[in-house]
Amino acid sequence: MSKSSTGLPDNVATFLAYLFGWISGLAIFLLEKKNPVVQFHGAQSIVLFGSLTILNIFLPLVPALGPLLMILIAPVSLVLWLILLVMSLMNNAPRLPVIADFADQLIGKKDDDDDSFIERH
Repeated sequence: MSKSSTGLPDNVATFLAYLFGWISGLAIFLLEKKNPVVQFHGAQSIVLFGSLTILNIFLPLVPALGPLLMILIAPVSLVLWLILLVMSLMNNAPRLPVIADFADQLIGKKDDDDDSFIERH
């Protein structure tokens, strides 16, 4: 098992990236300098949970449909968060469709880059 530049095993660093949502994702993203997998999952956490936070702020402002969408999004978010935590500890955290593309942009990853961590996830 490899270690991140934080000194933690990469699965623990990835777990921590998801543990407290975008806040811990931001911390891991900024602290991680040498492990691209851990840095990617920090970025993915920022994009995913940052987007959900923004939705939770603005959906209540949408009459009728907003509160209904919040009721639907909340359990899906909880299940997704739990899956990401468990899969991170198993060293098998997934690349989420669409979210991963934005995370790649956040870390400066181009589509034509040839890194092995992309195939791994």
